[in-house]
Amino acid sequence: MILATLALLAGAGDPGGWQGARWGMTEAEVLAAVPRAQRNAGPDAQKAIHGALAMVVVPEIDVVDVRMQVLFWFAGGKLRRVLLAPQRREDRTADDYCRIERALVQRYGRPWRNTGSQLRASQWTFASTIVTLELAELRAVGLRFLSLEYAWRDPAGPAPLD
Repeated sequence: MILATLALLAGAGDPGGWQGARWGMTEAEVLAAVPRAQRNAGPDAQKAIHGALAMVVVPEIDVVDVRMQVLFWFAGGKLRRVLLAPQRREDRTADDYCRIERALVQRYGRPWRNTGSQLRASQWTFASTIVTLELAELRAVGLRFLSLEYAWRDPAGPAPLD
């Protein structure tokens, strides 16, 4: 009884994907389930993450006043990652990171955090999903990158940072 209750609580906040897209969906299913999703024919279609191509995108959404693009990655024909990144350079600030983090805390609770001189990260780990918010700032070269990633948590894979 206690184990069943703990299992229910652990999965209670699990997003199981992003918005209407669920882990394991095909490209066609994601295109049907996510408003404004479209096939990616632009240069991002050629970018790979762990060998999987971003073939479906949502060109622009608003995440707590930050305009972001959404990229869906598939491996073996199944949805495995969703990456949200700001479109505009001015939307990659520490203030934007904090605003998005506050919204995620309201939704998912307190995260695991890692703060260093060049990287800030917050992570929420669920039964089937790992949500990671990162802000990388390489001041020496003037590079700043903000990303929000929803990734399928492979039960057979390495353990996430908890």
